[in-house]
Amino acid sequence: MKHTYTIGGMTCGHCRSSVEKALNAIEGIHATVTLDPPVAIIRMDKHIPTEVLQDALSKVGDYTIEIAQNVSHNNNPDHVEMNSMHQGHDHTGMSIPLEHGHQNHDHAGGHMAHMGNLKQKFWISLIVAIPIILFSPMMGMKLPFTLSFEGSYWVVLLLASFLYFYGGWPFLTGAIGELKTKSPAMMTLISMGITVSYIYSVYAFVSNYIL
Repeated sequence: MKHTYTIGGMTCGHCRSSVEKALNAIEGIHATVTLDPPVAIIRMDKHIPTEVLQDALSKVGDYTIEIAQNVSHNNNPDHVEMNSMHQGHDHTGMSIPLEHGHQNHDHAGGHMAHMGNLKQKFWISLIVAIPIILFSPMMGMKLPFTLSFEGSYWVVLLLASFLYFYGGWPFLTGAIGELKTKSPAMMTLISMGITVSYIYSVYAFVSNYIL
């Protein structure tokens, strides 16, 4: 049997590769994943619940999967996923969708929602970064003004910790997914950079203000 699923959360070729590897790691599945449109065509030896597929994807990143509403490749009537009035047939007899507009609209909506979350994180992180820069020593650089008060270094530490975990969360979770699939890439590189910077900053704070 063959089903088509929509995949949410993929933004690059590496995302597509991670999703495809995660799905193919499930016994009895052969999956082909495309980025545009973001779909997975899955051949199954036996019916596998969508929850099992979602669990596999959640382990490698912030991805979602659901059965496509306007296409079905399965001839078993128990698994037909759309009304026949929305289907056409090619010369091979395989079902094909007639209304691509709605499908593309749904894909675009999901992608824009994902990008909207990243934009929100960016603006919040930018706002939090401003007081961190103003209250920090700037590695010995002499600025024309100085902003500090008693205990301001604690504020910097708290804001920096928030910035690392909140702003860096997409990269950290992405890196975990890449390492789980043994395919480190950009998310791992970025996570290494921000993690080393954060750990060194905490070390400098402890050395200067606590020890």
